[in-house]
Amino acid sequence: LSLGGPIMMPSSAAFLLSPIAPHVLTVRPMVIPATATITARVPATDSHLVILADGQAFPVANEAVHVNLRRGALPVRLVRRADQHFFDTLRNKLLWGAHSRNQART
Repeated sequence: LSLGGPIMMPSSAAFLLSPIAPHVLTVRPMVIPATATITARVPATDSHLVILADGQAFPVANEAVHVNLRRGALPVRLVRRADQHFFDTLRNKLLWGAHSRNQART
């Protein structure tokens, strides 16, 4: 949400690519099927380049870089509470359907 991307259900089999601090409005988040392989190509540059993945930094020398992203073979299993549902959580946290305190009451 902080990057302005769409809200995706946890069961969605997809990649969500959201640019960080885009400088133009034509750079938009993209939803891509989970079966796709995404290749990022960065040409050689004099600038300092660091690839960040899962909180780890990987410095890159001044050479062209190709990074391939694809779905892993093993799924991530998450714990879910039986009394907690995705849309209920969104409604509570985003105040969907809540009346404004400044709204006139009828």
